Amino acid sequence: MQIRLLLALFVFSFGLAASRGAEILAPQPGTPLRQTILDDLRAAEPTVSTQKEKKQKIIFDKVVLRVSGEWAWFSVSPRTPDGKWQSEPMTGLAHHRGGHWKVMEYVGDEVASADEPQKAYQAWRVELLKKNPQCPPELVPKKG
Repeated sequence: MQIRLLLALFVFSFGLAASRGAEILAPQPGTPLRQTILDDLRAAEPTVSTQKEKKQKIIFDKVVLRVSGEWAWFSVSPRTPDGKWQSEPMTGLAHHRGGHWKVMEYVGDEVASADEPQKAYQAWRVELLKKNPQCPPELVPKKG
């Protein structure tokens, strides 16, 4: 009887965990995880080239981060500290490997400039998840 009860409890608990999907965190300002992700985005292209060109460190405004395990969805608006230069938001998927967050892919300009941007985003999202099957699908927003 106790074994059946324990088995039923295990199956129920497992079912609840599976139905919840991947846990998604939103690292808050000042947390080490958020700082690490932003530092690694600063060390990636096109930010590295922009910092060299502008001869200033790039900072990010309007930061949105969603993290699930070793995957991160990001949207940041790069600008120079003096405010003389700013860019359109950079949005995409990063994967933590080798001790760093590496950008897997950015949402391209072709999505925003498409005749039907939402349809283009949906197609881009499907391809992104095919290329990165370990990424939890619920991490990548369904709407662009």
